Order: sequence, then structure tokens, then C-alpha cells
Amino acid sequence: MLAGGGRGGGQLGLDRLPGEDLTLGEGATGLLDGHVPVGPPEEEEDDDPPQVEPGAELHDEAGDLLVLGGDLGAGKTAFTQGLAQGLDVEGPVTSPAFVLVRSYEGRLPLTHIDVYRLDHIQEVVDLGMAEIVDSGGVTVVEWGDVVTPALPADFLEVRLEQGGADDERVCVFAPAGPSWVPRMAALSEAVGSWSAAC
Repeated sequence: MLAGGGRGGGQLGLDRLPGEDLTLGEGATGLLDGHVPVGPPEEEEDDDPPQVEPGAELHDEAGDLLVLGGDLGAGKTAFTQGLAQGLDVEGPVTSPAFVLVRSYEGRLPLTHIDVYRLDHIQEVVDLGMAEIVDSGGVTVVEWGDVVTPALPADFLEVRLEQGGADDERVCVFAPAGPSWVPRMAALSEAVGSWSAAC
């Protein structure tokens, strides 16, 4: 367990203005309308749509940092697999739980980090987090919500929570820092039409 907070709760250390959390409802049209059930888009009437995994529609940019939180089994690695799909990563994307860091090549490089097994915030700093984020790719940190003091100040927190059904997950998005706040409307539009669970 990391010093400074327990898994799945505690202070996240985010500097947000009131109303900056993005939690959307099914079919939401506004920026702050509830929770987002994430999954494949609804089927179109005439064509079979391609399968879209959770995270694939985030419109990531070089230098993006996504901080994933949620209980064990909430779908953090599945979310990262969807993100990898959106970045055109080929091949399997697996949890870095035992190796800490995995890197993948795609439209943008993807670095997938899992800090679950680290005991101290200093171990996150020792990974070279700032250098990884500055490397020009997209970085995902599983369990990152418990190590925010060691992360750069500009990130998108994605919290995965249990939905109404056993296999349903709800994604709650919360921007931190200057690059994510203006992108929340586009994120809202990208995930607003999803109707199934993660």
C-alpha cells in the first residue's frame, strides 16, 4: 500500500474548480450530466459497426497522461486495451502488474504503467514518470489515483466503477490541468453515444 492514501479511495490531490468533473449520462448532451456507461456504440440500422473497446474514442494527443482508478477487476487493463485500439496498436496489450511498465507502438507510442505493487511514492518518481510523459506518446497509469503527488499536474483521471449489472462499468472522467479542461466537450461528444458497459 502506498504512503499517502489507500487503494480505491482517499484524497486524489486534484486541483479542480467546482464543476470540472466530467461525469456523463447515457445520451448526455451537456458537459456535466451524470455518468458515462462505456462500451461499444449503439448498432446502426443498416451496417454492422466495428467493435469499439472502452477508451478507443478518447482522441489522445502526444504527451497525454491518463490516470486510471477503480477496484481490482474494475476494467483498468480492458480500458487500456481499448485505448490501444484507438491508437492503432497491433498485438496483445496485457497488464504490466508484474513488470511495472509495458510500451507499445501505434499511431502514438503507448506506455502502460501499473503502480499497484509499489510501496512508496518515491518508487513512482524513480520510474522516471516525468520523462515517460514527456517522451511524446500517451501514458496510462493504473492505480495512478493513489500516486497523484508524484505525477505531472496535467492529466485525465478515469475512474471505473461497478454499474447496474455484473459486467457493466461506469467511467467517470475528471480533468486536472490546463490541457484536459478545454477537451472535455469533445470527450463528452465522443463517449455520449455509448450505451453498453465497459
